[in-house]
Amino acid sequence: MENAPTIRLIATRTQPEYAERLHNWMTEVYYPLMITVPGYQRFDHYQILKVNPQYERTLGINYHANRSEMLKVRSDPKAIDVLRDINTTWASRSEIVWFAAYQLIRNFSGEETGSKESAVLSVEKAPIMHLEGYALSHNDEEKYETWFKKWGYELYVPWLMKLPGLKEYSLYRLINVELTGLPDYYKTKRAVEYPLHLSILHFENVSAYERYEKSIELAGFREALKVPFPMGLDFKWYVQYQLEKSWRK
Repeated sequence: MENAPTIRLIATRTQPEYAERLHNWMTEVYYPLMITVPGYQRFDHYQILKVNPQYERTLGINYHANRSEMLKVRSDPKAIDVLRDINTTWASRSEIVWFAAYQLIRNFSGEETGSKESAVLSVEKAPIMHLEGYALSHNDEEKYETWFKKWGYELYVPWLMKLPGLKEYSLYRLINVELTGLPDYYKTKRAVEYPLHLSILHFENVSAYERYEKSIELAGFREALKVPFPMGLDFKWYVQYQLEKSWRK
């Protein structure tokens, strides 16, 4: 798992009078600079689909080839300068609410994404992102992984992938990445209990997501999960975002 693709989810809460300015700096200055740093593969910037006080309005996802590549960027001079500038300029005007790292367990895609060009088309064709984070105890994790290996990966997720408009289904597990060397701004001020397991689904539009929610396939999937989890999975995160812009090498 050490070499598995790794992502960082970053949600920021900004004082209202500074929200637009920070957004402009992130999308026009910081992201374009950081994507040139070795170790970063891609940045996706999202806006929440429906305002919900439980979730932040914007969400960024950083993509890395693996955990080592994620850590490598901290020693890059350009990355250090950008992170220092963000810390100096914005630490008193905003705070990091989510700063969680996850590694890919399994990915299902409705189309080939082997080349950089097809990957770009994939994210542009699937701008609606649905996050499902599960509040599993470590004891329940073994049941979750055993069930998915036997039934989820082989039957239910491929079944869901046949639904029109569902382009990608990725399953991740939370990993611990030390924050040593990062400015204080990136050390969340409040304790956050992140979901141990996270599913990220990408849809071509809102209608495709709504069809997914109402589908008999999803109902069957959730009913089957009641075998190992009679009360169903406890969702810690359940929210949809829409892609605003993506940067990649």
